[in-house]
Amino acid sequence: MGSMNYRIKELELEADSMNHQNECRVLAAGDLIRSNTIASRLKILYRAQESAWHQKSRIQWCKLGDKNTRFFHLAATTRQKKNQLACLEVDGQILSKLIDVKLAVFNFFRNQYSHQNRPRASCSNLEFSRLQPSSSAALELPFSAEEIKAAVWDCDGNKAPGPDGINLFFIKKAWNIIGGDIIQMVDEFYRTNLFLAGINSTFVTLILKIKGANKLLDFRTISLVGSLYKIFSKILATKLKHVMAEVISNHQNAFIKGRQILDSVLIANEVLSFIKKKKVDGEGGLCNAYQR
Repeated sequence: MGSMNYRIKELELEADSMNHQNECRVLAAGDLIRSNTIASRLKILYRAQESAWHQKSRIQWCKLGDKNTRFFHLAATTRQKKNQLACLEVDGQILSKLIDVKLAVFNFFRNQYSHQNRPRASCSNLEFSRLQPSSSAALELPFSAEEIKAAVWDCDGNKAPGPDGINLFFIKKAWNIIGGDIIQMVDEFYRTNLFLAGINSTFVTLILKIKGANKLLDFRTISLVGSLYKIFSKILATKLKHVMAEVISNHQNAFIKGRQILDSVLIANEVLSFIKKKKVDGEGGLCNAYQR
């Protein structure tokens, strides 16, 4: 944002100078070309600046009609102040220096995500439902161009980008130019089961769980995944979605399309309400209530 604002300021000053010259004399052909170039570049930068402020403000209805208004900027500034980490409490000690806060956050998450050799639960004696042979074969088919494009278009294009700085909206707009490269990248992943390490790089940001949080446990971690990695995960998730019903129990209501996690809660409430209404008690009465 800083370099963008500086560039806009430079072009605006140059545009004002050109307009002043135009009032005093007739501009030469080269000056007219330069004036049109400045106007075109300013238009592009204004749109980029507005998009950046929109992403910072996260006011969803702004994208449906609002422009670069004062409220727009206030929303982004207020959000930034609310999410700012002024100090941090670690082991009963208050840290306020930026370098100390950075080091404490780094050490905390390094300990959280470091590998530890400890006993893990085993699933060797459990029986799971298996896919039909046709479904297993379908999962291993190569990714088609239509499948890849559908996955891109199914993603929200306005989410915060990862370290690559590119969101899905850009990829959709430039699909005619870069679509072939993305398809080639996915094909390479299918053949080798590998992708560049940088594709999986993410920004980790901290979201407040409570107001005025100053302990790391009071923050929720959110990973800002790069757009290319989102494409991979979306394609794989779409393939799995078509076969999930074969291995997921009918009693599982969470995270399955067409089922609601609250259905189980509603059923339990209805059963309890029926028991209270009919004054059914005891184990046998409860079983009868379920059967009814």
